[in-house]
Amino acid sequence: MQLKTALFIWLGLFIGLFLVAKICSAVGLTQWITFIYYISAGIFLSKKVLVNLITWDGTIHNTIDNVSGAKLGFALLWIIRYPVLLFKLGVMKVL
Repeated sequence: MQLKTALFIWLGLFIGLFLVAKICSAVGLTQWITFIYYISAGIFLSKKVLVNLITWDGTIHNTIDNVSGAKLGFALLWIIRYPVLLFKLGVMKVL
């Protein structure tokens, strides 16, 4: 997957989060719908985008603790961690 595609997917989910939150607050629905959207978006990004951006190979740092911690962090904190990851990958690609 290209960085541009991953960035557009992240932006779409990010904007979608705000739209879901705004609709839920306007209609009077509970915030559980926003929470479920947030968690499902993080899982989607981890299953579809992260797998195609990063190869989890290497013998030194590829331990269960490191990989599971990184994947769980990306699933739960996707709003913060994906822009940082995409920026770092963009810098690595350009430089």
